[in-house]
Amino acid sequence: LDMVFVRPKAFLRRRESVWLRGEVAQPGHYALIDYNERLTSVLTDAGGLSEDAFPEGVRFTRQWGGERRRMAMDLTKALEGDENNVIILQAGDEITIPSKNYAVAINGAVELPGLVQYLPGKKVRFYVDNLGGYRQNADSRRAYVHRANGLVMKATRRLWFDPQVPPGSTIVVPEKGPGRPLWRNP
Repeated sequence: LDMVFVRPKAFLRRRESVWLRGEVAQPGHYALIDYNERLTSVLTDAGGLSEDAFPEGVRFTRQWGGERRRMAMDLTKALEGDENNVIILQAGDEITIPSKNYAVAINGAVELPGLVQYLPGKKVRFYVDNLGGYRQNADSRRAYVHRANGLVMKATRRLWFDPQVPPGSTIVVPEKGPGRPLWRNP
């Protein structure tokens, strides 16, 4: 009769875990092995992303100050090994990888707020023009793009920089505030 003894290591965590849902090969509850467990290693344990995965739209929530809050992150860069996008997991984290989303939403001071089919390389003006353009009271200088992963970027043209809109994003065009004449164009 053989016997195997497994002794606990001081650096190992007790059985704390995270939830991984959505477009991964094996969704489920995953135990955290050590204090520096990375999201990328848990995704590897889960068999990786499925063919229909939309990593740009990852929804990552964590318990913070007594409430569940969304953490904005760039999963695509993390999966590419970008050290600036390393996510260290904590017990109770919930990660949901959605299915691909090939639309862009436009809200606010545009003629017909709604959805437009995503086209690679297109910029804010293309999507706004497809919904009738800016309204007279639009403050296009304060427009922004709320990306599907929770990160936000300015949508205004600055010198040569005019950002491309990623799939699954929402373009928000605020109205001009009081004290700014409506006849003043951006």
